Amino acid sequence: MLGSGEEDPGAVRQRYVACVPLTTYDDYVDDIELLRNCKDAPAAGVLTSDRVEFLCYSSGTTGKNKLIPVTRWFKVSIT
Repeated sequence: MLGSGEEDPGAVRQRYVACVPLTTYDDYVDDIELLRNCKDAPAAGVLTSDRVEFLCYSSGTTGKNKLIPVTRWFKVSIT
């Protein structure tokens, strides 16, 4: 039983899913290719407002390798 002012977690989840749809790598392939071919990719503002430091390939554990843009914030978070 929910108390006063509490929302049903299922309803909250449904609203969230409606507002933030699930995406896959394939949804971003065109943008990643744009970054890959851009003369000024770090400052392109594609996919992120952060400067793209470099593009790297994933290990491919779920299929073929995927090209991933890496920002300085990614580098900061793993060190």
